[in-house]
Amino acid sequence: MSTSPDDNDGTYGKFAPRELEVLHHIAHGYTYAAIAHKLKISPHTVDTYVRRIKIKADIKSYPQLLILATGGDSAGSGHNGDSESALRGDRS
Repeated sequence: MSTSPDDNDGTYGKFAPRELEVLHHIAHGYTYAAIAHKLKISPHTVDTYVRRIKIKADIKSYPQLLILATGGDSAGSGHNGDSESALRGDRS
């Protein structure tokens, strides 16, 4: 089984290349806005990719997405319990 979103086989083989890029950046702690800037796409497009990833992986929550993105090592993600809206760059 693959342990990294950079590997396009096993668990991650069902994702499109751009979805894997988004997962990679999520694993490294980037916000949706930062991912959008790095990939030269809109934050809305990042959100669309995240929704597609969640559907394909049958996951419901952002913590589950972090576990997927980090290959099971959510402690190394650098989020310290940040909510999905905070990672999107939403202000509370």
